[in-house]
Amino acid sequence: MDQEPPIDFNDPVWAILRSLPSMLSYWDRDLRCRFANRAHEDWFGIKSSQLFDSALIDLLGPEIFARSEPYIRGVLLGEPQEFDRVPSDSQRIQRPGLVNFLPHIVNGKVIGFVVQVTDVTRLHDMRVRLQQQVDDKEKALAALQRSSANLRQAQALGQIGSWTLNVTSGTMTWSPQLYVLFGRDPVSGPPDFHEHSICYTHESWLRLVQTVDRAVKNGEPYTLELEYIHSSGRRGWLEARGAAELGERGAVTVLHGTAQEISPRRAAGSIEAQARRICALEAELSAAEARIAELERALRATDT
Repeated sequence: MDQEPPIDFNDPVWAILRSLPSMLSYWDRDLRCRFANRAHEDWFGIKSSQLFDSALIDLLGPEIFARSEPYIRGVLLGEPQEFDRVPSDSQRIQRPGLVNFLPHIVNGKVIGFVVQVTDVTRLHDMRVRLQQQVDDKEKALAALQRSSANLRQAQALGQIGSWTLNVTSGTMTWSPQLYVLFGRDPVSGPPDFHEHSICYTHESWLRLVQTVDRAVKNGEPYTLELEYIHSSGRRGWLEARGAAELGERGAVTVLHGTAQEISPRRAAGSIEAQARRICALEAELSAAEARIAELERALRATDT
């Protein structure tokens, strides 16, 4: 049919229903249209006068109608329905909408239902952007976790740990390998800087304090070889490196550094030094023995 049923166009309620940007329609139990406002023309390109007495399946098409059937059955049982409708390949739905099916109940019987479809394009676009941001952050987090795992593995293989010192508070953060190096429990956390004296011999601790003080005052990087004390009491050597980070006012606010186990290298260097010293002593001894032999020959010559 091309004509709508007789309507009092002076009724303000009709003006409201007809002008709402949301699609409003009424369908009887036979799923035939008894009312549709002008918004259907924007959504479907169909005038409301053409929809009157038409079948719902003709408006939606077989594919969308099939997806809507569970909600239709629900509303005809007297249960309000709400669901999202997204743009489809059929081109019948070209914008995302929030769909409500509201039952019309008279004397306990459902005689039809109201359909309200609200344009949620902006919300849909915002949801897509937020989901993209979440996906990007999850990818970045996964990449960071892989980098952290690779860093931990590299530090473990190289027997090197890293640390950060907050100059103002004196608190520190340690990488996992640094706990291994000093034999400390990660659960207890790292000690404050001045509590690090238990980790070094007295002479090495004094050198470290003096060097860190200079780094804080002047921002100078440093490299030191220090003798450390493992929690078990075992001693070893490490190479300590530090670099300063300047704040907005140009003052040092943070120190970053590394500590690498070098006991085997130090021991090898010590052995080489000892070997060189032994060679030098042997050479001196040989020279002395040669001089003594020469003196003995001279003495025998004098006696004769």
